[in-house]
Amino acid sequence: ADINNKGDRTHYLRGIHDPAAGAFTPVGAQESHAVAGLSRANALARLESGASAAAGATVHVLPLA
Repeated sequence: ADINNKGDRTHYLRGIHDPAAGAFTPVGAQESHAVAGLSRANALARLESGASAAAGATVHVLPLA
């Protein structure tokens, strides 16, 4: 999925990281109050302020486990 950060600070997007496939897929709503997606996530993708990444682009991923 395409991801965008139109804000003025770094965002950490919740998602599922599949290292074997080299893929990260955002899950659930990304708002701070929406924790259901966080319960399914195994990683966070870091997206700098004003940045965007098209589907298939390389992003910095932080594993949660």
